Formats: sequence, structure tokens, C-alpha cells
Amino acid sequence: CGAAPAATTTAVQLQAPARVKGRKTVTVRGTVVPARAGVPVTITRTANGKQHEVRATSADDGSFSARVVIAETSRLRAVAEGIGSPELTVTARSTVRIKVRNHKDGSATVTGTVNPKLPGRIQWLRTNAVKPSARATVRSNGTFRLRLKAPRRGRYQVVFIPANERAERSVSNTGVIR
Repeated sequence: CGAAPAATTTAVQLQAPARVKGRKTVTVRGTVVPARAGVPVTITRTANGKQHEVRATSADDGSFSARVVIAETSRLRAVAEGIGSPELTVTARSTVRIKVRNHKDGSATVTGTVNPKLPGRIQWLRTNAVKPSARATVRSNGTFRLRLKAPRRGRYQVVFIPANERAERSVSNTGVIR
């Protein structure tokens, strides 16, 4: 009569939010089956062709959790003892804020920030327009600037289009040209 063989993982389950707004640190949770303590789990976040790993260890009930930074649309997967969970996608929703400064000479300056700080382009659109009045590229620090020499009066918004679908498109608050 020998000792019973040690249990090995037969399944890994993973839970994460489906979407986040801006750059967020989220808690991902999961379980290893059969439930037991001390099983090392590696959670891999893949985004834009790069991988980042976070490690966790299961509790007595087989559960584990870890904090993961989501700064763009990412795929998550947990692996324990060579067994992987199904892959989950966490979609990042970008946000855009703008400020408009009207100058005495009739020109205007628009400055803005994008969160998360992703590369992409912005389009300056008059309310109810389909064709942009101006375009710019977002800098690596998540900011942009438009100099408008003779803009038409009215209400405008910026549409942010992230490069390589790294997040969802977003629309800014409204700015007014006087």
C-alpha cells in the first residue's frame, strides 16, 4: 500500500472585469481545481504584443487573486501546473478632456489629455459635423495641442482614435469657439 498520489491541477478558472475606463489597476480572481493551498499561479497580461506576468498562490479553497494594471485593451490568462485558463479580454475605454483658449486676434488654442496615455490621433469636429476641421497626433505623454488661426464660432469636440485598436475610441467634453 503506497501513499496516495499528490493532486494535480485539472482546471484553472479566471475572472476579470470586461472593460475599464482609462488606466486602472484591477483585481483578477480565479480558482484552481481541485481546490488546495499553495499552488503557484502565473497570470499573463498581453497587450500590444508585449507580455507582463503577475504571480499569485492559491488559498485553501483553491482561490487566488492578483492586482493587474490595465492601460490598454489586454488579454489575460492564468496558468497553474501547466494547465491554463481560457483567455479573457479586458477592453480599455479611453477618455479625452479638452480646454479651449480664445485669443483676442480671433485665433484659438485647444489643449487636451488622453487617458490612458496611448498613441493615436485626434480629430477636431464641429457639433453635428462629419468632416473634421483639424487633426493632430497625441504625444507619448498623452497630450495634444491644436492652434486654430481663424476658426468658425461654435461648439466643438475632439474624437480620439487610438493607434492599433489599443483602446476604444472616445469623445471629449465640448469646447466653445467664440
